[in-house]
Amino acid sequence: MKQAIGSMFQKFNMQQKANEMKIIAHWNEIVGKLIGNHTQQIYIKDRRLFLKIDSAPLRNELHNLKEGILDKVNEGFPNPIIIDLILI
Repeated sequence: MKQAIGSMFQKFNMQQKANEMKIIAHWNEIVGKLIGNHTQQIYIKDRRLFLKIDSAPLRNELHNLKEGILDKVNEGFPNPIIIDLILI
């Protein structure tokens, strides 16, 4: 049964979607309350994480910390789930 479910996940690329949903669900834990509280919208498309931040100074700071955030988001996964961070 476990192998069948695993095969289905691979066949329909469901593992990628499950990992993306996990990132979104745990966003506040990944980046902390400050950033989480200022995140108005978060979604993933084509392995790119889109964030709408309600504070211009914080958005600028996040732009400078982009690589570190990507590392933190992809931490714990065998392969990178997110390849880019887009701040809107």
